[in-house]
Amino acid sequence: MILLVGGLIIGMLYGKHNGSQVTALLTQAFPLILALFLLEMGLVAAKTLRKIQLRHWRVIAFALCTPPLLSLAGLFTGIALGLTPGTTIVLATLTASASYIAAPVAVRHAIEDADIGLVMLASLGITFPFNVLIGIELYASLLALLG
Repeated sequence: MILLVGGLIIGMLYGKHNGSQVTALLTQAFPLILALFLLEMGLVAAKTLRKIQLRHWRVIAFALCTPPLLSLAGLFTGIALGLTPGTTIVLATLTASASYIAAPVAVRHAIEDADIGLVMLASLGITFPFNVLIGIELYASLLALLG
């Protein structure tokens, strides 16, 4: 959160034209930093997957059942705003998605005794593949039924 707020403040201070020197450096470094961060998150999730126990069934069920329910908020909002079907499906997918990057990091720092591996496994190992493999088509079908 500090980095996000700091980036906003720096952007406001530099302005649109004066920030071009800093922008080039940061935009070129961003893909590498993001790749390393996502690699670390994936390794943590994979390590947790190896030792997942039956008692975690509720987390798995939550990671699978929550996205379709949350997608309804995006679908109804898209319909109410008169968005195109494609944009409404994107909105539904975003509302159905776990925050794959920001939430696990926020949980790691806000709740020290939280099992961050389980959080990452739920978002990256369960919810993300669900949305990619099943969710988007499901949300499109729901939109066709609703709209």
